[in-house]
Amino acid sequence: MKTPIINFEHYLTLPFEAHYSDTLAYYQYEFMSDADPEAFRDITVVHEQSGQVSAAKFLCRKNTGAELVCCILNRHDEVRPSWLELLEDESMDLSYGTYYKVAIEENEVYFDEFDDSDEDPDSEDFIDTDSLNYCSCESMGEYGIGDTTPDYLVLDCENTRVKVDLDGYVLDDEDEPTECRLFDPDELGEREEYEEYETRELFDAKYDWVKRVLSASFPLETKLYLAER
Repeated sequence: MKTPIINFEHYLTLPFEAHYSDTLAYYQYEFMSDADPEAFRDITVVHEQSGQVSAAKFLCRKNTGAELVCCILNRHDEVRPSWLELLEDESMDLSYGTYYKVAIEENEVYFDEFDDSDEDPDSEDFIDTDSLNYCSCESMGEYGIGDTTPDYLVLDCENTRVKVDLDGYVLDDEDEPTECRLFDPDELGEREEYEEYETRELFDAKYDWVKRVLSASFPLETKLYLAER
C-alpha cells in the first residue's frame, strides 16, 4: 500500500472511483415498433425492464470536490448522475418487464400505461407486443444508486489509488481500516462549498435519453421532449 498524502484537500479535485458490492437497481428502456421507424412518431411502445446488478464500479473523471463529497455522504438522487461513468459490473438480472405506449401531444412525448383495450386481442386498439421489433436507435440502461452506499472509494485513482472507507479511514491491502484518517464525513457535511453537484431522478435519465435519440436518429423532431402527466 502506498503511503497516502495526509492532507485530504489534495484529493478533492482528483479523479476517483466508487466501488459497490451490494446489488444496485438497474433500469433498461428500449423503443419498439412494427418496422424501423422513419419518424419518432412511428414508434409504438417503450419496453421497460428492471432488475439488479452487482459489483458495480464507477469513475468520476471531472471532480470539483462536490462530486466526491456527494459520494461520501451518499447524497445521490434515484439514479447515477452523468458525472459517474460505469467501469464494470457483474451478474445482471432483469426480473421485471412491462410496456408503455408512446404518445405525442403537440411537442410533448408521454409514456402511457396500457389500458384494457390495448391488451384485448378482440379490440381495435390491441397492441400485439410479440409482433413488434426493437428499433435500431439507442437504448437506455441506468443504475439506481440512491439507496445504496459504496463500500469504498479510490482517491487519485489514476495515480496513487488510495482506498478509503466512507468514515474517511485509509484501507490496507486487505481492505481493513488503518489508523490513518483523511476526513470526517460529519465535517464534510457542514461545508457549503461542496453542495453544488448534479443529481438525477429516473425521469431525468429518461428525458435525456429521449433527447439523445431525437438528436441522433430523428433530427427533424428535436422540438419533442419527454413530459409527465
